[in-house]
Amino acid sequence: MSFRSTISLLILIPVIVTSPATSFAEDDDGRNTLVLRPKERAMMLQDMRHYLEGIKQITQAIAKEDSAAIESAARSMGKIAIYNVKPVMSANLVPHFRNLGFQLHNKFETLADAAAAGREPLQLLGDLSLLMTQCVKCHESYTVGDFSHGKDHY
Repeated sequence: MSFRSTISLLILIPVIVTSPATSFAEDDDGRNTLVLRPKERAMMLQDMRHYLEGIKQITQAIAKEDSAAIESAARSMGKIAIYNVKPVMSANLVPHFRNLGFQLHNKFETLADAAAAGREPLQLLGDLSLLMTQCVKCHESYTVGDFSHGKDHY
């Protein structure tokens, strides 16, 4: 992988851009609205569904006391997940949102490491609960809106 590709991958989703085709505003409920192009919005929502599916897999594995499955599911959403994200069109990022995303990936990595080290399933469930506070922080802070200016701004 080239240096340029590596750098590009380090500044990806979960990231929101603030280019002429995206904006950042406060919603009626006090959250910041991230207004995205339709493809960016779809990509972000797909990522969130991926997180929910991974959390479901982790909780199922905890119920079965299957440390290998816990590690695998958590690892798939850890640092490696940053490299599986499609690039967005601008490098102008909303730092707080980007940082929440990087923290989330790191927390999944830590959970995977704990499962690999033999941490007890009940303790892993507590770790997962703490990890999910990152999800709650993001959803308390941000909502996703639609960009409505049309195709000329893609």
